[in-house]
Amino acid sequence: MFLGQMVDEMLSTVNIGNFGGGHAEETWRSFLSDAIGRSIAEQNSTGIAKGIEAAIRNYQTGQDL
Repeated sequence: MFLGQMVDEMLSTVNIGNFGGGHAEETWRSFLSDAIGRSIAEQNSTGIAKGIEAAIRNYQTGQDL
């Protein structure tokens, strides 16, 4: 979900073609963003999970980051 929202924010700042604008374009852009976000997540290539796991582990052991 996080990656989909990130992609949606990025797509909102660029011209992604001749969809015609309006509400329909915004709706379809969100579907596209979700699909791209899911694809990125499936590749396990962002490193976000490792950072979160390390932060949780440090929190559980009482260590500072």
